[in-house]
Amino acid sequence: MKVQWQVSGTKQGSPPTNAEFDRLANALLFWLGGRPYREIELELGTDSAKLECCWRARDLVLKLANRRLYLILSAIGGTASQLYISRGVSPPQPSVLETLAVAIRKGFDTPQKVAYDQVSKIKRPRIGVHINFAQDVPKPPELEGQSYEIVRDRVETRLMFAAITNVIE
Repeated sequence: MKVQWQVSGTKQGSPPTNAEFDRLANALLFWLGGRPYREIELELGTDSAKLECCWRARDLVLKLANRRLYLILSAIGGTASQLYISRGVSPPQPSVLETLAVAIRKGFDTPQKVAYDQVSKIKRPRIGVHINFAQDVPKPPELEGQSYEIVRDRVETRLMFAAITNVIE
């Protein structure tokens, strides 16, 4: 299967250049960092004067991140976990391995944000999760040695205490 990716207006089918791979990597970081489609589209090389709809950014998110990278990161996370087990070593941050695939699919850069999205009573768009996470969980739980289940429980606990504190005040 031949995968073609058009980043910055090059003729489709030509091999991507290093500069195009850099743009793609930066655009993925924008996706994970909670940036809007427009900024992702501009990072991919679309001329701002011609920007009407963010087709490349949508392709990046819906085709590359949601499908291909999700499957790749699922395999990487599972393989890494099995390697740690087979060597009798605990992974330093198991929650990261457990959430790699979901994080790329949903556009979150930490397991804490994946947990926040999962346990929050208010469902928000991706950008809203990034913004509200910083407000609602100012001191996120540590990841060192923690499974995703523990991280999720700690985020949920912090949200409950924040809600109680808001009611008391």
